[in-house]
Amino acid sequence: MSQDAGRQPEHTVEAAQALHGRNVAMLSPDESEVLNYFIQQGRKFGVTIGIDTDADPNDLQAAGSPAQEREIMRRANSTVKVTLV
Repeated sequence: MSQDAGRQPEHTVEAAQALHGRNVAMLSPDESEVLNYFIQQGRKFGVTIGIDTDADPNDLQAAGSPAQEREIMRRANSTVKVTLV
């Protein structure tokens, strides 16, 4: 049995679903925290987060950290996609 079996997420799945279709640049700090949490931990709870972005793929590839990558996506036209699996 895995260590995460039965573990409750720090944020609700409903909070993640509420981000679907939202522009990344328009998220509040709390919503950004939910987004980052489910990007990192979502699969454990049946949530997959994707981001459709107009950011230059070369800029994303050149980002030195996940935080820089998220900042590039925030500045571009980027939309959150939430899928429940």
